Formats: sequence, C-alpha cells, structure tokens
Amino acid sequence: MKCILLLYRIQGKGIRHSLSKALDILSSSKKIALNLTPASEQFIRHVDQFGECRYLEISVITYGGQVVDLDRAVWELRKFCTSEGYGYIEDKKRDSTVQKVKLQDITLREGFIPQKYQLPDGFLEKVIDDKKHPARKMLLWQNGFFGKKSRRSVRVRRGFHAVNSPLFNHPEILDEVNRYVHIPNDIAKAYREMSLKSKEHSVIAERNA
Repeated sequence: MKCILLLYRIQGKGIRHSLSKALDILSSSKKIALNLTPASEQFIRHVDQFGECRYLEISVITYGGQVVDLDRAVWELRKFCTSEGYGYIEDKKRDSTVQKVKLQDITLREGFIPQKYQLPDGFLEKVIDDKKHPARKMLLWQNGFFGKKSRRSVRVRRGFHAVNSPLFNHPEILDEVNRYVHIPNDIAKAYREMSLKSKEHSVIAERNA
C-alpha cells in the first residue's frame, strides 16, 4: 500500500508498518477509489492487528480459509501498483485479444472473472506464463484470482491454528526478555498489568485456602 501512496502522490508519512493507517488514508483520499470488498478490508485489518508482532510478542490465530482472503486482497490492491493507470482484460471470444481498461473500472463483482485481468508487465503474469518458474505451482495452487483457468471455486482446509505467546503464558519473564529484545511499550504495559493481576489473584487464593 505504500507503493500505491507513492504512485498517487498521497501523503503517507507516519504510517510506519501500520496497514490500517495506510488503508484509512487511501480510503479517504480523493485521488483514488480502492473499492475494496469487505472481505479484503477485514483481512488487511486482521493482518495489521496480528502481523505487527512478527516475533510472537502476542498470541496469534489463523484460519484455513484466509489463503483465499490473501489472494483476493493481493488481486484487489496490486492493480493500483502501476503508474500507467490501466490494465488489460483478455477476451477469449475474440482470438485472445486484450482490451485496455482503466483500473478504476476493474472491480470484483458478479460475473467478472478475475483471471482475465492482466497488469502491464506484471511480475505475477510473468510467473504464470513461465511453466518452469519455481514459484508458479504454489502461486496457482487453489488460487481463484490468478492463473490461466477461469476457476469458479477452490478447495481449502477449514479449521484454525492458534499459538499462545510465551509472554502470555509467563508474563513474569517480561523484564528479563526485554533486556535482550525490543518489546513495544504498549505490549509491555499490558503484560505488566496481567502479571500484577495474576499475583493479586494468587495472594487472594492463598488467603482463602
């Protein structure tokens, strides 16, 4: 999203690594209309909430279907990552000719096949066209938004995966860990409060024993 801010000359200082701040700035800007689907916006904010802590400072949870959310968000955002302001739609009914279209007119909607859209000189397009590219197989795996085939559905594993942060399980180690690695102030504050409450509960339990 920083690329989009730069290409459209939108002030983005101060967002650092915050996807939500970048999304809010783009959404409120009059220079561009993202028109993201609710699912993509929700996924971006989910990634921002948990992705900021890349070293398991907080507990995380992921869901099986989020690989589809990732592919959708990439498709919706990357079309703006070009200074040319347009893309191409393949028309297989006309001998594989392509139609030049404005980016603002390309949105996910009923009846639109996302695989037909091509970003001019796009990296993913090059990967898809190169059958020997090492990334091609994994890119196309159960991908409903990129590829040569016009897929109407994909199969993904359901369920979820969750991991508790060591600091959540043992908030008493916070100060020792903080001597060696950086822990954001707001997170450190929350764990100190958690540790204090845990001690208070222990004292009450001992008194009532």
